[in-house]
Amino acid sequence: MKRAWIAVAAAAALGGCAEMESEARKVEASQNRPQAGGQAFLREGTQLMVQLDQPLGATFSSPGERFTATVTQAVLDDYGQTVIAPGAKLVGHVAEVRPPLVDQPGAIALAVDAVNVQGYERPLRARIVGADVEALRRGVNPSYAGGEIGAGVGAVLAPPTASGGATTVSLGMAGAANALPAGTALAVRLDEPVSIASLQPYRG
Repeated sequence: MKRAWIAVAAAAALGGCAEMESEARKVEASQNRPQAGGQAFLREGTQLMVQLDQPLGATFSSPGERFTATVTQAVLDDYGQTVIAPGAKLVGHVAEVRPPLVDQPGAIALAVDAVNVQGYERPLRARIVGADVEALRRGVNPSYAGGEIGAGVGAVLAPPTASGGATTVSLGMAGAANALPAGTALAVRLDEPVSIASLQPYRG
C-alpha cells in the first residue's frame, strides 16, 4: 500500500513538472515573439494569391492604367497570425501592351505598386510570378492548380528585369480573346521583406 502511495505521489510530481515546463515554454514563446509595432516582417519570397478585379487586354488597356486585385488567401506571419486578410487589395499598373502579331502572342506587362489593407495603402516591391485565367470558372485554389498555372493565355513570358519590375504575361495569339478576364488568379511574390507594422493603419 505504501509503495502504491509513493507511485501516485511520484506520478503527480512528474505531471506537475510537465505542466510547469509547458507553461514555461508558453511564456518563453510569448516573450520571444515580436509584438505588434515591433520589427516583425513578412519574409522576402512570401506569396500573395489575388484575383483581378477588372479585365486587362491588348485592345482596351493602356500603359499607365491602374488595376486592382483582391487578396483571396490570408497571408500569415511566422507564428500563423493573419497579417493580410482576404479582401485586401493589391494595386498595380500596366507597364506595356503589345498586340498579337502573325507569329507572336499579344502580351501585357504588369507591375505591382502597393497593397491596400483596411483602407491604408502601402508601397510594395513585388512581382507577378504566375497567372491562372481559368481559376474562377473551375473554382480551384490557384496555389494548388499545379502545371495549369501559366498555361496558354496568362503564361509568364518574361520575368521582371529588376526587383519590383513588371512581369510580361501572354494574351494569346491573334484570333484569341487577347485578354486576362476579371477573376484571373495571380501569384505575387515579395521581392523584399515587409515590416508588419507598416501594414497597420496609422492611429495618431
